[in-house]
Amino acid sequence: MYGKAIISLAFVTLLLITFSLLIGTVDIRSYFFPSPDGAHNFPCKPTGTQSSPSAPLKVYMYDLPRRFNIGMMERKKGGGDDTPVTTAEELPRWPVNAGVRRQHSVEYWLMASLLGSGGEGEEREAVRVLDPENAEAFFVPFFSSLSFNTHGRNMTDPETEKDRQLQVDLISFLRKSKYWQRSGGRDHVIPMTHPNAFRFLRQLVNASILIVADFGRYPKSLSTLSKDVVSPYVHNVDSL
Repeated sequence: MYGKAIISLAFVTLLLITFSLLIGTVDIRSYFFPSPDGAHNFPCKPTGTQSSPSAPLKVYMYDLPRRFNIGMMERKKGGGDDTPVTTAEELPRWPVNAGVRRQHSVEYWLMASLLGSGGEGEEREAVRVLDPENAEAFFVPFFSSLSFNTHGRNMTDPETEKDRQLQVDLISFLRKSKYWQRSGGRDHVIPMTHPNAFRFLRQLVNASILIVADFGRYPKSLSTLSKDVVSPYVHNVDSL
């Protein structure tokens, strides 16, 4: 099951990149976000039942408070809302002036893809399910790379304490989840594309499936090709 999770999530990323390269500029939001009448009515099977080879991977995405993801994109707006994002319509557009942060924005696009899944007639490698009992993999929408870039990038700024505290809070959240406890996190997918992302507590999630850009700063005890997915830098694709 874990192997299927790795391959399917790799396909999600690679399909997006290939599609973009083939047709040039695309409206990425229209790809991720189907029409509002596309309901989240997915055919689900009991946990442990193997899907057919053509069936998409069923992924449950945790409803994390906004501060773990898009709250970092809304800081300049002064928004204090910490309600989890649960629909595509609630997700803000990725800013066009994001600069260097863009290259590590795979975490945003994966979340957007799952929020936008379920439209009629779509063929996907992974779809979001709302019942964790029906999930084959679990996506943790913590923008660890954006957190590093937002909270004290120079690593000596007192602001970096906010990055550390988010990691502490996330670990506490996951350890309370019976689905994390059941597998030890082995069927959980965590984006970590910036080499300094999740730098304080990354060893506590070393059993999980990590989405990384490379293995340059990760010891083998944390990240390997046998379980993790290497994603492309988003800034290399014009349409993103």
